[in-house]
Amino acid sequence: MMPTLILRVLNRLRWENEKWTFFHKNKTWQDARNRSSGYENPDIFEQALINSKKEKSEKSQSWINLFDDIKKESSAIDIIDFGGGLGDKYFRYKDTLKALELNFSWNIIEQNDWVNIARGQQYLEGIKFCKSLDEVQLHSCDVLLIFSSSICYLENPNYVIKEALKFEPKWVFIDRIPFSRKTSPGTQKAKTDKGYYKVPIWFFKLSDLLDEFSGYAVMRTWREEIQPTHIATFRGFSLKRTFQS
Repeated sequence: MMPTLILRVLNRLRWENEKWTFFHKNKTWQDARNRSSGYENPDIFEQALINSKKEKSEKSQSWINLFDDIKKESSAIDIIDFGGGLGDKYFRYKDTLKALELNFSWNIIEQNDWVNIARGQQYLEGIKFCKSLDEVQLHSCDVLLIFSSSICYLENPNYVIKEALKFEPKWVFIDRIPFSRKTSPGTQKAKTDKGYYKVPIWFFKLSDLLDEFSGYAVMRTWREEIQPTHIATFRGFSLKRTFQS
């Protein structure tokens, strides 16, 4: 059997060569932006649309743990999924929530063009698509705020976190975020069925990001199974509010 370390290295190289490549030599977000094709690339949306129609069978233990933890204290939740694309996590975990008898509503905040198209797709009717946090609809339930591989792609992540925390979510779930020695911008080269595109991305210093969530305690933390680059470590966290709403 091949040693674990060698397997990790080969796995990392496979992902860098086939799907993702990361660059860390940008002084500012604008520098990274100038080296990128941007999130408006239609290939990104087209790939997301294709992926949203595929059967979602694989589930992550970190998500299962999250919903198990929530079920212990709540019977219903309002979900705010920031940058949730076309509902990948909704389709992947809605049956899990139903099996737990955990009632839920699912709000996704996305780019305007994505929302306009998503609202016309019948198979997406179980999701409320929002162009901003102002459009989110809550139902007097405990709130779960999700940043799944999204906060690192925002130009001003600290501002978005501050605005999102105004909902006083009881739980916050953050996963697939790259961490390095200091907070700095970079670029990510990614592959779709039609070719490659580049987008700007933040590499966070762990303490810098967690400082944004004052009033929240880390419940669980994990190292993502797939580590697609050697210049950062991808990690995830679930946090719980420590103050009374």
